[in-house]
Amino acid sequence: MDAKLSNADAATAIGAFLRRLRREGRNPDQWEAEQAIRAMAFLACDQYQRAIDHIGRALIPPSRRDPEAVTDIATSHLVVSSLSTLQVVLDEICDAGEGWAIANEVAELVPEEKNVVYRFPAILRAGRVRSH
Repeated sequence: MDAKLSNADAATAIGAFLRRLRREGRNPDQWEAEQAIRAMAFLACDQYQRAIDHIGRALIPPSRRDPEAVTDIATSHLVVSSLSTLQVVLDEICDAGEGWAIANEVAELVPEEKNVVYRFPAILRAGRVRSH
């Protein structure tokens, strides 16, 4: 756990990023989605500084992104999550992930993202969070 930061600090940073996307009226691109998912995974693991670092990386403009990392993400077969799915995941983490009950609702709203929503808790449990 990060001593100087709280879960509220990291959740606020992630929430601000999601609100920015909402204001821009768009879903995240693949880079932004990957970084946001990683940020939320670190938030769920009480690694607040790493969560903030990753949401900061999501803000890097395309022209300044590390080409090797972009290629790595592009070949990862990640389904790009919609803004609404990312918001649901953040809400679940902030609500202590009470059984991921809302996952069924998301699957009904966004069927093509069903695997993203259901896979996220498994990724956290397996500890398969890596940095780029």
